[in-house]
Amino acid sequence: MLKRQSVKRDMLSLREQATATMNAACSADNAQASLHLRNGATTLDKLADAKLREFNAEPILDLADNASAQERRQARQRRAVRQRDDVYLPACRPGEVSLPNIFLRSALFAAATPGTDLCDAHLATMGDAAVVMTGPRLGTVDRRVFAALLSHYNEEDRPLSKATNPSWIEISLWRLAQLTSGTHGANVYTSILNSLIRLSSAQTRIRVNRRDVPISKLIEIAIDEHHATSDNDRGPLHRHARIRFRIGEAIATLFGPYTWTSVHLEDLSKHAGLRAWLAGFFSSHAKPYPSRVTDLHKYSGSSCDLREFRRRLKRSLTQLQSTAIPQVDRVATFELADDKITVTMESWRITRA
Repeated sequence: MLKRQSVKRDMLSLREQATATMNAACSADNAQASLHLRNGATTLDKLADAKLREFNAEPILDLADNASAQERRQARQRRAVRQRDDVYLPACRPGEVSLPNIFLRSALFAAATPGTDLCDAHLATMGDAAVVMTGPRLGTVDRRVFAALLSHYNEEDRPLSKATNPSWIEISLWRLAQLTSGTHGANVYTSILNSLIRLSSAQTRIRVNRRDVPISKLIEIAIDEHHATSDNDRGPLHRHARIRFRIGEAIATLFGPYTWTSVHLEDLSKHAGLRAWLAGFFSSHAKPYPSRVTDLHKYSGSSCDLREFRRRLKRSLTQLQSTAIPQVDRVATFELADDKITVTMESWRITRA
């Protein structure tokens, strides 16, 4: 934040100098002096433009302390914002959640069985980004649980948790099961609790666009087993068990312009494994382009060999072509040629039409 304020001050100072230089040029005694001053003003304006581009490149937009609720809502359509000491994620429509593209285009939430212990593992990531992780491997089921919890911060007036004064959000295990799968029972609750343990145990070091993102823990979790209506209802596997969680404001750095994607929570629960990873990966893009199969193999974190991955890739994309799949996740066409595959999503065709 201090760096952003410094950039803004430099930009405003350069603008003032450019204006003063141009005023001096207008009152200069001779044409030669006026020309030099005008050239100087132009140079200062260009430097100010460069500072403005640097200012706009910052992922979190600083709003004025007296900015209205409407101004904040509009700003949150594109990126995370900060107003006074509060940081807000981008706003989404009901039933949707904003996820950083790096969560959809990397092996952080892999198309593999979760739980394997990792130690300073460098995870494959698309583009100018890097993820190093220590802790249990995360899978697409963990992304589903994380997204359900993160969606609470997409609400209108709920800022992220502060480092200096952390605040908790509380949710019942029953409600979390409803958001992540729509089903209930001991097996479902066990799966969710195991996912929460993995998410809270994961330690990450993330770097995006040559900028370190100060996220060590994705989420903090506390389970209250005693918030129940009777002794028979107590225990972490009962639907009345309460889960308290908080997500730190550092994650907002991943929500700059064009670095996140709005995803339907219900759609996240319809897919698993590679099919879930592919749906997320292609939904984070806006048009078809050829991808190398070897790259998708790495980005997805799949543990099978390349030959088996090609077979699973074709099968998963074929399944995603089903008319039963929501249009936002449905694959319209895909073409596999040699080591490259080109996928067209149904939503892209609708947008162009």
